[in-house]
Amino acid sequence: MTATAAPPVRRTPAYRAVLAAFASLGLAAGTWGARIPDIKAGLALDEGSLGTTLLGLSIGAVVGALGGGVVVRRVGSRRSVRVGWVLVGLLLVLPGQASSWAGLTAAFAALGLAVGLLDVSMNGAGVQLEHAAGVPLLSGLHAGWSAGVLAGAAAGSLAVAAGVSTAVHLTVVGGVALAAGLALGRDVPDGVIAPGGDDDGDDATGAMATGAAAAGADAAGASAAGARRIGPGPRLAALAAIGGCVFLAEGALLDWSGVLVRESLDGPEVMGALAVTGVSAGGLVGRLLGDGLAARWGSVVLLRRGAAMATVALVAALLVRPPGLVPPLLFLVGAGLAPAVPLAFATAGRLRGEHGIAVATTVGYGAYLVGPALIGGIAQATTLHLALVVPVVLVAATGALAWSTAPDQRARGARSAGDGDPF
Repeated sequence: MTATAAPPVRRTPAYRAVLAAFASLGLAAGTWGARIPDIKAGLALDEGSLGTTLLGLSIGAVVGALGGGVVVRRVGSRRSVRVGWVLVGLLLVLPGQASSWAGLTAAFAALGLAVGLLDVSMNGAGVQLEHAAGVPLLSGLHAGWSAGVLAGAAAGSLAVAAGVSTAVHLTVVGGVALAAGLALGRDVPDGVIAPGGDDDGDDATGAMATGAAAAGADAAGASAAGARRIGPGPRLAALAAIGGCVFLAEGALLDWSGVLVRESLDGPEVMGALAVTGVSAGGLVGRLLGDGLAARWGSVVLLRRGAAMATVALVAALLVRPPGLVPPLLFLVGAGLAPAVPLAFATAGRLRGEHGIAVATTVGYGAYLVGPALIGGIAQATTLHLALVVPVVLVAATGALAWSTAPDQRARGARSAGDGDPF
C-alpha cells in the first residue's frame, strides 16, 4: 500500500457519497442525543422509562445490522445504502412527533432498524472503496461519522437555546438526511464484497465484486462463498470482540465520564461536559489520522500502539485528582481507540464480506447496549472509579486482539509472534 493513491480516491463522487452517508448517520445520532432531555421532559418520562425507550433503539439497531448483511448480498451496496439513508431521514422525524411512551419506543425501534441497515451497508461500500484504492480509507470515513455527531450535538444545543421545538428540529435534520440520500446515494459503489480469506489467516486478497455484473452473477457467487464460511471462526470472533470492546468502553466513557468529573471529583458542570467532549474529539482526530498511520505502520502496530496509549491515559484519568486533567486524558483515550473499529470492520469485510461486517457491527451494538447498565450496576455496588476499571480492561484487550487485523497472509504469524512490535 502507498499513501500517494489516496487523495485522488477521496476526490471521487463515490468516496464523497459514502463519506456523506457516514456524516448523515452521525448527524442524526448527535441530533437525537441533543434532544433526548427535551423528549424526556415533554413526555414526563422517568429514568427507567427513558432507558427502556433507548433500549428499543439499540435493539432495533442490532436487528437492522443482522439483517443488513443479508440485504446487501441480495440487492448490492448502492440500493442498500440508499434505502437505509432515506429511511433514517424519514424515521428521524418520528421521535419528535411521539405523544406517548409506547409511541416513542416504537419510533426509536423503527429508527434503530434503519440505522443498523445503513451502518452495515455503508461500511461495506467503504470496504469496496478501500480495496479498489489499495490504501486504508475506512478510518477517514468513520471520521465523517464523528464529525457528524459533533455537528449534530452542536446544532442541537443551538436549537435548544433558540427555543426550536424538538419536532421541528428533527424534521429539518431528517429532511437534510433524506435529501442527501436521494441526491448522493446514486454515486455509492454498487455490488457486494466477495469474501476472500479463510479464518485461519491463509493468503487471500479479499477481492471485491463490483459493478453491474457483480449485482448479478458475481453477487450470487459471493453469497455462496459467504454461506460456505458462515460460522464465526476464531479470527472473525476476534474482530467482533474488538468492536464489542471499543463500543462498550467508549459508550461507558461517554455516559459516565461527566459523572466521574462532576460527582466523584467535585468538578464544575462545564468540566463534566468537557470530559465527554474530550472522548468525542479524540475519536475524531484519531480517525482523521488513522488511515495514514495504518499505511505507515500497518494495522497491527497501529492498533497495539493506540490501545497502549489509551490504556495508560485512562488509568491516569482514574488516578488523578484535579478534574481539569481528565478531559485531555480522555482525548488521548478517544484518539487511541479511534482506529480500532474501522480496522476491524475493514478486515471483517475482506474476510467474510457483508456477513463479516454485520457480525462485527451486531456485537458492537450489543456491547453498547449492555455497557451503561453494567457500569452503573458495578458503580452501585462499589464505586464509579472501580466500575471504570472495566473499560481499562477492554481497552487493553483491543491491543491483544490486534493480530486479527493483519493482512490475511500474515494474520497467523502476527497472532503468534506479535508482529515484531511490543505495543
